[in-house]
Amino acid sequence: MPTEEEQLVQEGKAASSFREQLMAGQLDEAKVTEREHALPPQAIASIVNSVFDTLIMQEERFLDAIELGKRYSLPKDRINDVIYLEFRSLINEGDVDKAIQWAMQNNLPDYEISRAALKGIENAITNQKIELAIQIKHDYNITEEQIGNTWQIGYDTAIQYGNFYDAALLSREFGVSERKTIITAAKAYRKALKTADFTKLGNIEREFRIFNDSHFSLLGDEDGRSLIKITEDFLREKLQSDHFRDAVKMIEEFGILYKNITNHTLRDLVHFVYTQAIHIHKMLLEVNRYDDAVWFKNELNLQEENTPDKIHREIFNQAVEYHNRILKQKSFSQAIKIKEDYELVGEYSNAESLDVIQNTVLEVLGNLIEKGETKAGNSIKKEYNIPQEEVEQIAKNVVVNALKAGDHDRAIDIVAKFNMDVKDFDIQAASKEAFDQSYQSGYFETAADLGYIFDIDIPEVKEAAATIWRDLMMRQEFRKALAVKKKHKLTKKHTEKIAKQEYERLLGEDDVEKAQRIRDDYRVNVSFFSWLIEFIKKILSIFFGGGSPKQVQPQQPELNEDIANGQEEEPAPQQ
Repeated sequence: MPTEEEQLVQEGKAASSFREQLMAGQLDEAKVTEREHALPPQAIASIVNSVFDTLIMQEERFLDAIELGKRYSLPKDRINDVIYLEFRSLINEGDVDKAIQWAMQNNLPDYEISRAALKGIENAITNQKIELAIQIKHDYNITEEQIGNTWQIGYDTAIQYGNFYDAALLSREFGVSERKTIITAAKAYRKALKTADFTKLGNIEREFRIFNDSHFSLLGDEDGRSLIKITEDFLREKLQSDHFRDAVKMIEEFGILYKNITNHTLRDLVHFVYTQAIHIHKMLLEVNRYDDAVWFKNELNLQEENTPDKIHREIFNQAVEYHNRILKQKSFSQAIKIKEDYELVGEYSNAESLDVIQNTVLEVLGNLIEKGETKAGNSIKKEYNIPQEEVEQIAKNVVVNALKAGDHDRAIDIVAKFNMDVKDFDIQAASKEAFDQSYQSGYFETAADLGYIFDIDIPEVKEAAATIWRDLMMRQEFRKALAVKKKHKLTKKHTEKIAKQEYERLLGEDDVEKAQRIRDDYRVNVSFFSWLIEFIKKILSIFFGGGSPKQVQPQQPELNEDIANGQEEEPAPQQ
């Protein structure tokens, strides 16, 4: 058993430890100490009150004091006093939201919340945090009467330092003169123009709507004209600079293109914007900044119903002109995109613009046909809904012009690729004229091809083919000659004499195989004596020239009575 003195020493140590734990905010540990050492209630109460008073003396320990008072059930009045002390501390620190949350959490009266909000507004205005002051006002429904004259002090300070935007906000939120607010906002707008601060310009217009009829009229005629003049100068410069898109966004913020403007000075700005829009849109297309042009058109709604007809028509015509230029450059996918982006063949088009587009399409289509580019031609035909008869007429014109220009190969190529009707009256006339010129000039091969391709039904066609055939036979180009004979269906009338001469010549030169081929290909009528000579020479060539026994017996031609009389053989029946 410890002595009484030892027991007092232990209690003293426990009390000291208990106090230290309370001061450190270690309330759970203090409870353990309290139970283990069975500290007397009077000692506990004395220590708790002493620590509570000590914590109150330290402003940053108010929350610890409140927690201690609640844990040991100190009188509510004493705890409430500390709650108010914490509340005022938060207000003094400028942490209005936290102060108000504290007040609501601890059920402080409404007037205390208003007091906190007012103090927060006052601090924000003093520190030129105007937007924060306005936010507090709206969040806690503070009236202008409650604010009193504090805002005016902030307004004067903002004006003094050139913070016109803040001053305008204070005037709008707490003042009574709308004209004073708009005049101050106009000063902020002028300052933002000088520094090309597009963000600030947008904020000013969104907050104050200077370019509304009613607000703009508050500036007075002279100030209004001055503001419009510097705005026009600014936009004129920025629309043609790297700030192009910022300037367009600025115009969009004004909103003047989308509402009914009655103020005559403000209407001058509307006219200026539309005039610039026409100029800028045209410039963008001329330098092939197509994506910018479409964006510009869409941002300002230059093809919408609210756009004046004159402006809409000018933008549309610029697009038509650009489309036609791109189409002629054979940038077909781009041209089609332009057609769709600007609805060139839609509800906004008229007869005149449709004619201009169609004429260009037909011209381009003619060039494609002329060059034989059938795939691209068919694509254009389909995309622009060109009727088949139009395509046929274009192709016919191209063929006729090519024939008249002496470009026979091109004409023949187009006819073949587009499967054209060569019996068309105009094509027949042009091809007959081209044939006559070639024939009379001695260009028999060209003449024969023209006659064959264009189905010219005159004797001179076969005469031209026969002339070519004879030349080939004389040059001993027998394969080519045979191809000409078959292509132009030359008869024995055209071939028999020369074929027989070549047969006999070849036979005389002991070229039996070629002679036999001529006889077979042209059904040459030979005498029995000639046939016998051919047979003997064939036998000799086999035994002395290494020929094959399979070729010993040449076929004796069957003497057809008609052939023998030199008449044309009947053509084989078509399958």
